[in-house]
Amino acid sequence: EREKIKQVTDVVLKINQQRAVYQQQWLINIAMLYGKHYFLIDKRPTGSLDERVMWELKNMERQSKTRRQSNYILPLFKSQLAKMILTKSNVSVEPTTNAENDKSAARVCNEVAEDFWQNVNHNNPYLCDDLGGMLKILLRLSIYMMCCGEGYLLPYFNPKTQSKFYLNEQVGTGDIGEVETEVLHVFETFMDPMRRHFIRTKTMSVEQIFERWGKEVKSEQTGLPDYQKRLISMLEQGTEIMLTDAAEVFEKYELPSRKYPNGRHLVCTKEEMIFEEELPMEYKGRLPLFRFTFMDFMLAQFAQSFIEQLVPLQEEYNYTLTRLYGYKKWFAGKVLIPRNSKMSTKWDDEMGQVIFYNSGHGVPGYLPGASAPAFLIEDLDRIRRDMEDVGSSHDTSLGRVPSGVKSGVGIQSLTDLDNAQSSPMQMDMESKLGQYVETVLDIMEQRYTEPRFLAMTGDTLAADVRSFVGSDLMGNRKIKVVLGSSLPYTKEARQNKILQYLQAGLITQEKARELLEMGDIDGVFHSIDESAEKSEILQIMKDNVVVIAEPWEEHNIRAQVLAEFMKGQEFMKLPPEIQQRFAQHLQEHQEYIRQEALAAARVGQGAIPPQPAPAGQGAQ
Repeated sequence: EREKIKQVTDVVLKINQQRAVYQQQWLINIAMLYGKHYFLIDKRPTGSLDERVMWELKNMERQSKTRRQSNYILPLFKSQLAKMILTKSNVSVEPTTNAENDKSAARVCNEVAEDFWQNVNHNNPYLCDDLGGMLKILLRLSIYMMCCGEGYLLPYFNPKTQSKFYLNEQVGTGDIGEVETEVLHVFETFMDPMRRHFIRTKTMSVEQIFERWGKEVKSEQTGLPDYQKRLISMLEQGTEIMLTDAAEVFEKYELPSRKYPNGRHLVCTKEEMIFEEELPMEYKGRLPLFRFTFMDFMLAQFAQSFIEQLVPLQEEYNYTLTRLYGYKKWFAGKVLIPRNSKMSTKWDDEMGQVIFYNSGHGVPGYLPGASAPAFLIEDLDRIRRDMEDVGSSHDTSLGRVPSGVKSGVGIQSLTDLDNAQSSPMQMDMESKLGQYVETVLDIMEQRYTEPRFLAMTGDTLAADVRSFVGSDLMGNRKIKVVLGSSLPYTKEARQNKILQYLQAGLITQEKARELLEMGDIDGVFHSIDESAEKSEILQIMKDNVVVIAEPWEEHNIRAQVLAEFMKGQEFMKLPPEIQQRFAQHLQEHQEYIRQEALAAARVGQGAIPPQPAPAGQGAQ
């Protein structure tokens, strides 16, 4: 075990030394985003056993040098981040064959994937706050990609998580485990250059290690990771923090090889082995790490971030701004006093101040400040345009009208250009998320052996999936993840486009309300009869109850709800006797509709429709 642990820690140390230059750039990117634009970086070994590279950061403002800055990277960063996560992400599963088994499995997979998309990590007390739901996961992943060029998703099965199960028509909660996902950044992820294995490091409490893997380990004298210490030094915020009852965990996933035919999954600390096993079967001989890149150029070991190419332009912007500040500082507030004149007082901010001076030598006064050279102002505009071009975020994306552009067509062209330049990242992200969801479903197939409760229903509110096990997900399928990249960028334009789709009949009213994010007033659009009929559908399916149509109901609405349900796959799976009850119930509503149409026709021809008999009397 000692030899295996040493091999893991040696690999981490070796990869960490090989990518020292990249780590330096990642820290600079983060510091620039924070607004710390003036610092010096000196490489100096620590002398520790790890021999890691540290950077001593010296703030140049302490040397009384004039340095002015305007963090233009930050608004560009926010604009690009909004493009990546602005619209709702959707996941769908479709069968690849017309076989009934594949259709049923794809239907179950679609419901399960949608439930996972909304509720992932909600039952993990350590992950629910920061990574509860795929929206938070994608937000964190996008930030990692834009800051350091890369971010990673790691799905796994946690057997210690409490989840809901469905047994004997009852819903319970127990330690049956569920699929979870963590978002990793480049500082804690160490990928083999040949892609044969990867190692992730994480500082965890001793109690959390026991809850996760059931192993008691010794606490280590540890503090924050080195990259956090360096960043704190760059930002000059905070002090050294020592962690108690904690240990640094190394988790290694390895592909199958001659030495390990089934692969390997190993977890250890610097001194103790926590556990070792074969690579779980649900990963199907592949590494469960999904790498998302912002801009992956050829011949580079790591992808380039959003900030990296903006750093030189930001430095030039700060230099030009500093020169403008210098002109203002040099010429503003200067007093012109002729020689040989004597002033008994100095100007101050007192109202009604009296100034005494010797006459005959001119009147003292303020020297008008010289205007800054025009080329400096032009330089600022040029640098800003260059940064917007590199960041694909022009003035229109920042909520401003571009200078010199007054045509609506020109503004729309700039917006379309920004969106078009962001589309390759969107397409790559959607493709890799599809592979990620496929792996999540593979884990569920293998690990979900108990009936799981799924609190989701279909469009008709009939129970599409009441409970499921992993075997229900087995089938030929394809997964599609859509991040909404086809819709416009601004909220108003997006809403107008959705309404156009609705008017053209391309989407339903329910889908339009979902895309317009009008769930808070969803009840306004539902009639009482629609909701009541959906409840009756559930009652007929569950209790085999015969439901009778009543005269006061809106029969057109109820018949439409029934017809939509009877066209679906769920109705086709019902026993013939229950299908007959649905057919009879639909006929009752149709008969009422026919009688109402005949009564309306008689009224149109001048006939008097029959009046209902008074209460307590028979009809005449």
